[in-house]
Amino acid sequence: NKGTSMEEVFESISLCHDNGIKVNANVILGWKNLTRDDIADLKYFMETIENNAVTTLQLRWLFAHPYTEIHETYSGGEPVRLGPFNSGFNVKLNDSQMEINLEAAQLIKEYCSKKSIHLEGFKNLQKGL
Repeated sequence: NKGTSMEEVFESISLCHDNGIKVNANVILGWKNLTRDDIADLKYFMETIENNAVTTLQLRWLFAHPYTEIHETYSGGEPVRLGPFNSGFNVKLNDSQMEINLEAAQLIKEYCSKKSIHLEGFKNLQKGL
């Protein structure tokens, strides 16, 4: 819901690739409202991007910073602290949402391998769960 269609993202990635601009992507998982449609969209996206069009994909788990809607509406474990300051927490999900988020992570891992995309963060994501 950032005001850009998937087709516009494909076009931007393609333009960058065609002009020698390296594209790095970030994917945040840990959302408590993923649906089967979201997984289908993710699969379509990963199938459709051109090989070598994305150089690196960084996979991260949703982090709830204080004073944000995520912090107020998600549950988490122990707060992460920077010195005396609470900088937030890694969100916790119920079992069904954890399953669908991990399915998304696995799908990303499989397609990164097929598309020659360097995947970062997958091991850390698994470790943190």
